[in-house]
Amino acid sequence: MRSIVNGIDTARWNPETDPALAAHYNARIPDARKVNKRALEQHFGLDKDDGPLFLMVSRLSRQKGTDVICEVLDFLVGNGARLAILGSGDAETQLCELAHECVPEMNRTGSLADTVIDANPAVPGVGAATGVQFDGAHYHGLAAAFSRAIALYRQPDHWQQIQRNGVAADFSWRRSGAQYAAIYQQLAGANP
Repeated sequence: MRSIVNGIDTARWNPETDPALAAHYNARIPDARKVNKRALEQHFGLDKDDGPLFLMVSRLSRQKGTDVICEVLDFLVGNGARLAILGSGDAETQLCELAHECVPEMNRTGSLADTVIDANPAVPGVGAATGVQFDGAHYHGLAAAFSRAIALYRQPDHWQQIQRNGVAADFSWRRSGAQYAAIYQQLAGANP
C-alpha cells in the first residue's frame, strides 16, 4: 500500500501574489507578514499584540477537535496567546499554512502526520521541523503542543527557521502528480 499526499495550487497559495493578503512577502522579506497579522487582528476585532496568534481553519465539529479547543482556550490566553477561528476548510488546509510561512499545530493522524515534521523537543535546534504535532485530540496533548509552539515563538531564530522549512517543502500538484503517474505506470506495466 502506498499513500500520496494531495498537492496544492502553488500559484494560488503563493504569499508573493495572493490577492487575499494585506501585504505580500517571501522568505527574503518575512517582515511583511506582520502587516498580515495586523490585518487579521483588525478583521477579528483583536487588539494589536506581538504574542502568538493561532488560527484554526476547520469544520466546527467534535470530529475536528473543536471541543478540545474550547477546553484549552483559557490555557492559551493565560500563556499570552490568542486564537482566531474560521469555520470552514478542507483536508489541504495545513499545506496552505506551510506555503504562507505559518507554523501548524496538528494532531498526529492520517495524512496530516505525513505533511508536518514535528519540532521535537528531544532534537537540538529545529532541523527540518515544519510544525508541532501532538497525539490525540484531548486537552493535555493540545496544551502541550501549544506550550511547545509558544516556547518556539519566543525564540525568533528557531521560529523563523521552522517557517523557512515549511515554505521550502514542495507540496505542489507537480510533485504529487508525478507520484500518481509513477504508480499508474507501474500498474499499467504489471497488467498489460
